Amino acid sequence: LADLVRLALHLHRLTGKSQYLDAAERCWLNAFTHNQFSTGDFGHRAYFAHGYTPVPNLARAWWCCTMHGHRCIPDLVGAAVAVSGQDVRVDLFEDVRLVRPIALDVEALAFGARVHVEEPFDGRLALRMPTWADAAELRRNGRPVTVPTESGYLRVSGPFASGDVLEVRFLPRVIVRTRERRDLALAALTTAPQRGVLVVGPYLMSVTEEWAPDFFGEPWAGNVVRLDAGAASATPGRWPQLDTTYEHDGFEGRYPLALRALASPRSLDQQTEAFWLTFARA
Repeated sequence: LADLVRLALHLHRLTGKSQYLDAAERCWLNAFTHNQFSTGDFGHRAYFAHGYTPVPNLARAWWCCTMHGHRCIPDLVGAAVAVSGQDVRVDLFEDVRLVRPIALDVEALAFGARVHVEEPFDGRLALRMPTWADAAELRRNGRPVTVPTESGYLRVSGPFASGDVLEVRFLPRVIVRTRERRDLALAALTTAPQRGVLVVGPYLMSVTEEWAPDFFGEPWAGNVVRLDAGAASATPGRWPQLDTTYEHDGFEGRYPLALRALASPRSLDQQTEAFWLTFARA
């Protein structure tokens, strides 16, 4: 996973093609970070048919995974923001502080970023328009602004003053991806159950024992998650959450369920976590 992230970032540096940023971002958010444990070291979790499952001995691989994991992190942080003269380009939406040659702070949002300018500069600020977004809302010091999208970036012209704040929020695409790699919009779902994973923007969504213990009461493999075509995917915090309902395979009724990003922090390293689920229209 570390090699894939680093390779994708290097290919982007060589070619400038945004598809490699997309690949690095997907791997980073949905696979790489989930194999770092609460103690900071890296290892590997155990898969089962629905996602991750607890094991007798969690593999904390200090001799290889931890080394490669911590080598990957500075590469990703270093690739998040690029500077050329007085032009700044935000390629990845992560918490990053740039000190020189231009001082600014990037604050990650669930679907976008907030950029705090700490020193004045006269160039342009370019914000990546990701392929997982259908639209973007840009604000400069709280006021909406409209800028053109050029070569996959929203480009805002300066000059910028110390204390300026630019905030971009994207409208994420919400799909169910099947095992056959078909992408279904929520409006395409029917009442017939469909096996797949729910993807909101760049995030793979999941159910965990920590947040939904009743979901995993036996027998749960046939649980059906109901999705509304107009389900809200915006969230004010760092990690997205989609509130919906499900029907349990073992007893009647419809019950509330919060689907959370697989990338969001967990307080438990060992728990059942399911992302291959059965979905149907609400």
